[in-house]
Amino acid sequence: MATATDRPMIRKVLASEVQPRRTGFTARITTETVDEDGEVLIPAGMDATYFEKVKTVFWDHDIERPIGRTISKLRRSLDGVEAEVEWAVRPKGYQGEWFPDFARGMVEQGVVSSVSVGFRVLPDGMRTATDGDVAKWGTSCRKVINRWQLYEFSVTPAPCNSAAVITSVQKHLLTPKQAADIFRVNVNVPERPARHYILLT
Repeated sequence: MATATDRPMIRKVLASEVQPRRTGFTARITTETVDEDGEVLIPAGMDATYFEKVKTVFWDHDIERPIGRTISKLRRSLDGVEAEVEWAVRPKGYQGEWFPDFARGMVEQGVVSSVSVGFRVLPDGMRTATDGDVAKWGTSCRKVINRWQLYEFSVTPAPCNSAAVITSVQKHLLTPKQAADIFRVNVNVPERPARHYILLT
């Protein structure tokens, strides 16, 4: 069991649908499916109180790389959670590289097409898969998380849920300066292990 001093463990999940917005995208940030770790995150069990006060969307769970924010409350359904996101805009007079432009370019080209959530399991919120769970989700299901608190979600190039892909984005015309900013950015993305984690209480 993790303690308060442990590095928070982040589990990557989803974004199976993205629909166009003028300045961003709409993403399904989690779905009721088995991920690569054999876990199912139940959308109806989400507590989004903290996240909906903060609203920041990151690049690959890196808090030093915010790229946008949600612009409305998260929408829940029986099998998923959807979010509307707008990209962060370069402030007037800002000098140097603007990472959200790079992230936007990667998404619009389809190079990066997944979304991932960072959360913690609430007390008594996780169980070992029962026979009923296996019958519902298949033999790869090992754990079911039915009570959890959402802290953040990110656009990510390496999701735990291989089906978590962006299917549609609103493209825009770049100015020459924006194009130069995007394509000359030197991004060193460190290799990460296949498994990501969640913070247990």
